[in-house]
Amino acid sequence: LQRARATAAAIAAPHGLEVRLDPRLVELDHGALDGLTGEEMRRDHPDFLARWRADDPADLVMPGGESMREAQRRLVEATEAIAAAHPEGEVVAVSHNLATRAFLCAALGVPIATFRRFRQDLAAYALLERLEDGGWLVQRLNEGCHLRAD
Repeated sequence: LQRARATAAAIAAPHGLEVRLDPRLVELDHGALDGLTGEEMRRDHPDFLARWRADDPADLVMPGGESMREAQRRLVEATEAIAAAHPEGEVVAVSHNLATRAFLCAALGVPIATFRRFRQDLAAYALLERLEDGGWLVQRLNEGCHLRAD
């Protein structure tokens, strides 16, 4: 949350805008896995990790956390509300890796498991346009031009 808030502040500041927090944009709740290293996860949660890798993760609930589908619902709800509040404007929403990828699957109209087939790197952005029919046009994905020195 601190990194996302700092990123939002860095984007808003040059435009004189205030950052508004929406708790629905938080990362997927990793529950008991939060903060664990890969080694600790393999040691303490081997069955979960095997299922995460092998199965469709959409409804697989993180131990003590939430599923990708639950996170996707939150992100879709938040994004719909944000878009409705700004029908004529441009908005930047800052979130986290798995939450963003779950939302992008909804925007693209693909199954959640598809998140494994595209990248959305840290600090990269996706550019979406709200369509009149309520859908989304994904114009850019994993864009990092602002991170390059060239």
